[in-house]
Amino acid sequence: MGRNSKYLFYIAVLLLVAIFAGFVVYDINRPEVTKKSSETSYIEGFYLKSNVDNGSFYKIEASKVYLFFENETVTFDNCSFYYKDQIKMIKGNGERCLFKKDKYVTIERGVEGFYNSIEFKGGKDSHFFYDLGRYEGLVDGGIFARDGDNSIRSEKMRFNKNDIFVEFSGKVEVVYAK
Repeated sequence: MGRNSKYLFYIAVLLLVAIFAGFVVYDINRPEVTKKSSETSYIEGFYLKSNVDNGSFYKIEASKVYLFFENETVTFDNCSFYYKDQIKMIKGNGERCLFKKDKYVTIERGVEGFYNSIEFKGGKDSHFFYDLGRYEGLVDGGIFARDGDNSIRSEKMRFNKNDIFVEFSGKVEVVYAK
C-alpha cells in the first residue's frame, strides 16, 4: 500500500468514525477512543439511541465497543438492545453483540430479555437476531420463555412486531399454570 493510500485509508476511517459518532451519545467521562493496535480501537462505556419512525426507537448499550478497521466490523461486549414503539417492547442482553445501523442487531452467549410480557432466556450458546427493517426477531439455542405462570421450552422462538403471536419451534414443551 502506497504512502498516499495509507493516508486516504486513515482519513476514510476517521470520517466513518466521525459519522458514526454523530449518532452516538456516550458517557461524558469516557469519551476517548483507545488504540489497541494499528488495526483495532475500542470505546468504553458506549450508548447509542436512534429514532426509527412514528415514535419508535432503539437503544444499544455496551461496556466496550471494538472497531475492527481491517474488516470494517463493530462488536460489543456485555451489551443490551432495547426497541420500543407505541405497542411493543423488545429487549435482549448478552455477552457479545454485532450491530449494523438501522439494519440488524445480533446478541450471542448468555442471551436473555423480553418481548412484551414474555420473558426469555437462552442456553449458553444461544443467539438473538432482530431485523430492524422487517421487525422480525429470532432467538435460538435452547429457549426458556415465561409469560406469567405459564412457561415454554423450545429450540427456537420467532416473533414479528406486526404479528399477534409468538412462534416456538423445535422440541416444544408447554407448562400451563393451574
